[in-house]
Amino acid sequence: MTEIKVETWLRISNQLQELAYFLSTNPPMIKLKKWIDFSKVEGTYKQFDRQKNKYIRELINMINEFTVWITKVCQTQSYITILGT
Repeated sequence: MTEIKVETWLRISNQLQELAYFLSTNPPMIKLKKWIDFSKVEGTYKQFDRQKNKYIRELINMINEFTVWITKVCQTQSYITILGT
């Protein structure tokens, strides 16, 4: 179990919003590697590259949904706890 302060979540949210903006500029794959770690699963880079526009839209949507949710939760909570690993 990990407790994370609201201030930390808001910084994370800001960084995610920066990532969403960066993604919306349709960056080349070489620049995406600075933000997204493709090394964990073999073939991920090639798969992402093949459907880049779709995956970027989905990532932006997921980031937007999460940042809206986390901002709302942070208005009423001091900490948010993560359970598990």
